[in-house]
Amino acid sequence: GGHTFTPLGQDAERIRSAEIPPVAEFILSHPFGSEIVNLMERDGEDSKGQRKPQGFQLFGRCRRRDMFLCFSKQTHFAEMKILRTFPTLHSLWKHPPFLRLYIYIVFPYNERKNKMKEIKMEFLTEQQDVWSRLQAETRPILLYGMGDGADKILRVFAEKDIHPSGVFASDEFVRGHSFAGFQVKKLSDIVQEFGEDIVVVLSFASQRPELLERFYTLNERFDLVAPDVPVAGGGWFDLAFLHAHAQEFEQAYQWMADETSRQVFADIINFKISGKIDYLRHCETDKDEIFTNVLKPQAQEHFSDLGAYNGDTIRELLSYTGGAYASITALEPDRRNFRKLSQYAEEQLDAARVQLVQAGSWETDTTLTFAAKAGRNSALAGQGTPTQMRALDSVLNGAPCTMLKLDVEGAEYQALMGAKETIARSQPRLNVACYHRNEDLFALPKLLKTLCPAYQLYLRHHPYVPAWDVNLYAAVSTAQ
Repeated sequence: GGHTFTPLGQDAERIRSAEIPPVAEFILSHPFGSEIVNLMERDGEDSKGQRKPQGFQLFGRCRRRDMFLCFSKQTHFAEMKILRTFPTLHSLWKHPPFLRLYIYIVFPYNERKNKMKEIKMEFLTEQQDVWSRLQAETRPILLYGMGDGADKILRVFAEKDIHPSGVFASDEFVRGHSFAGFQVKKLSDIVQEFGEDIVVVLSFASQRPELLERFYTLNERFDLVAPDVPVAGGGWFDLAFLHAHAQEFEQAYQWMADETSRQVFADIINFKISGKIDYLRHCETDKDEIFTNVLKPQAQEHFSDLGAYNGDTIRELLSYTGGAYASITALEPDRRNFRKLSQYAEEQLDAARVQLVQAGSWETDTTLTFAAKAGRNSALAGQGTPTQMRALDSVLNGAPCTMLKLDVEGAEYQALMGAKETIARSQPRLNVACYHRNEDLFALPKLLKTLCPAYQLYLRHHPYVPAWDVNLYAAVSTAQ
């Protein structure tokens, strides 16, 4: 079928003449451009002492998504059981006994019975995820940065058998200390030890211009990747996740209301798969564009701010209205953030038109455990402080809302559910953080189109590495 499978040795002619129609012996000398997804080893005895069949099977999905590959030491097709995952064939180079195999081409779908349309996801250009690439890497892998982001990346490294060679930090943060068992070094020391031909794994996030410029400079000098790890929730954003939700991603892409949104969607997807920060630079826009063209703040806004932090988004909004507003409702769960928010409101706002609530945002009024970090990343957690959570519908109790912002560290879906009556009644323009969870890029657009089918959806990425500050904006078209 045009795939790069080349039979070797004396069996080649017999294969071409169909003397051995279903089976061919191959030496796997290249990765086929396929994603290997399942491995089964079947050798020795099982737990009951019964002899198991000899050999193993390896299954992979080709670029033709209706065709699977089965590699086996045996000449018959046996029962499939998943034992272990190998993201790509590159992983097999560590397993030389597996290099000489039989291959079966298996078409598991009966086209007359299965009418499911193949999801093409034409926005996807990257065909290898960053984790698979790092698994296959032979050059030294160096982590740039420490902290929570590096810890998450190292946990994935351990699970995927990826071995870093060291850790470095910006010169001003190198103090002779250690991180993850490595002495933290300066970049100059890393280059002296390993040379220039290294892979740099960016392990922290920033929107500060001077750090973004440093990232871009490193990207020009070295092979730099920034693996995507979710701020909230588990799992990772890889090709398996993308293909498992292909239909949802395709539908979300089709819902984007303008070409800029579709480009941002495509670039963010390809960044999350590859870790290449060039995609982020390509789709950056400043917030002035979306405020001017979509949100269009007016002097009589009834503004609700969920995850108000210290009032920064309120200040941003008022900069477009000359300080004018009709009412402001703000929810913030963290005690120290709420104190700063209250101070700002007391000094700058009219108390008669402002309602501040020290609570998190949720789909119902309840109490949940909250990890208070005195910053933007305060979030729900397994351990922490019991915290009051409120549904916006309950807080407003029928009061108007013309603009709604949500940045609630991974609870955006629940917070929107808690605002569903307000959304249905008032159709406020929305500014929703869309980067905390792996599923946000398709789950949040679907929810908004369910709550208010009239919404036009827009996606923007504002300068940040990795793909943070990706926001989903919604507004009802004035033509309707």
